[in-house]
Amino acid sequence: GCSSLKHVYLPAAVRIINDMAFASCSSLTTLDVAENNAHFSDVNGVLMDKNQETLIQVPAGTVGVYAVPDSVKTVQRSAFMDCDKLTSVSFPDHLTELPNAVLYNLDSLTSVRLPAELTTIPESAFYGTPLTHVEIPSQVSSIEIWAFGHCFALEHVIFTGNAPTIDGNAFQLDTLTAWYPTGNNTWTEEVMQDYAGTITWKSYEPMDFNDVFPYSFYYNPILWAVEQGITSGTSDTTFSPTQPCNRAQVVTFLYRAYN
Repeated sequence: GCSSLKHVYLPAAVRIINDMAFASCSSLTTLDVAENNAHFSDVNGVLMDKNQETLIQVPAGTVGVYAVPDSVKTVQRSAFMDCDKLTSVSFPDHLTELPNAVLYNLDSLTSVRLPAELTTIPESAFYGTPLTHVEIPSQVSSIEIWAFGHCFALEHVIFTGNAPTIDGNAFQLDTLTAWYPTGNNTWTEEVMQDYAGTITWKSYEPMDFNDVFPYSFYYNPILWAVEQGITSGTSDTTFSPTQPCNRAQVVTFLYRAYN
């Protein structure tokens, strides 16, 4: 609750930091650790264990985008507590678990990239955040209670794999469109419910591009162009739909379309 505290230095003797030690320190921007501390370390002011495998605390004053380092194997429950200035968080693909309420009620969070290997969206994970869209990794098999509850800005949820088990209150009071892959018979009428919100269900043809979303106005034209062999994107996983084309590219596309 030290709302004016901006910086903390942890000397070598510190060996225990209890959960929520820095709760409601809303101005905290850096947590620095002595180099000879045997238990903890910091990466750009973010507190971790010595091996940088456990994310302990992102300072509440951290602004903008934060990418969890690839070395992290575990995220503690209070790691993002009160980080109300974060707009986007991304997690490394190898994480299979996240703690309950991991990004609970963060006032500025509008985007999150979940781990590709994640198996469960935990209880209250994004409760109350202003997320606008989220992609559910294909390995997710369950979405727990209040996972996206009271996310009033949430417009689109994109499922990329089989239908998970979804708690009856997972989308409490939300109004959104949920997208599921065409031709996947795990998506039955029994699965496509409101889950305490108001959900409109739509199917889409999956593509390999992670920057082209089914609700985008250019989704179907890109799908057609790829299927016709007119273009293949800028890489195996990106299309770069907002990137301008040069004259040679346009001529190539027209030539391929004509032939």
